[in-house]
Amino acid sequence: MILDLLDRQAVFTRLMVDDADGLLELLGGRLQQLGAVGPGFVQAVLDREHSMPTGLELAGEYNVAIPHADPEHVVRPCMALATTAGPVSFRNMGDPEAEVAVRVVFLLALTDPNGHLEMLRQIASVLESPQAIDRLVEAESRDALLAAIAAVFTAAGQRST
Repeated sequence: MILDLLDRQAVFTRLMVDDADGLLELLGGRLQQLGAVGPGFVQAVLDREHSMPTGLELAGEYNVAIPHADPEHVVRPCMALATTAGPVSFRNMGDPEAEVAVRVVFLLALTDPNGHLEMLRQIASVLESPQAIDRLVEAESRDALLAAIAAVFTAAGQRST
């Protein structure tokens, strides 16, 4: 389950960053500091993001990105989560020529090649609700964001059963 992968020390709220690369470097760097990913992870995430963008335009006010890299760069499965103080431009997953103003980023670091699809499915179940994304963006602290993500994923699990 996604909550089991979320590393508390890799959760950030209202980050002030200049661009998507800087945000991914920060999140990936934290996962590397925690020993969850190898030294090539950050570059692999950046390379993948440049060739296969992950910005996802949603129905509500806020959009998300779900970057990741190949399992060979991952030591142990985990996930970083960040909200940003303002919109950060990511290229659109569905139309790489377009940009998406993102406020929530789920950075996946998984060891199972098929695990990305399952995690994306779980995250997608939450993304269906603009109110859920609003709760994440509005969280003012790490504890508030963790509580919001737990509530959102618990509610999503109840809806899918």
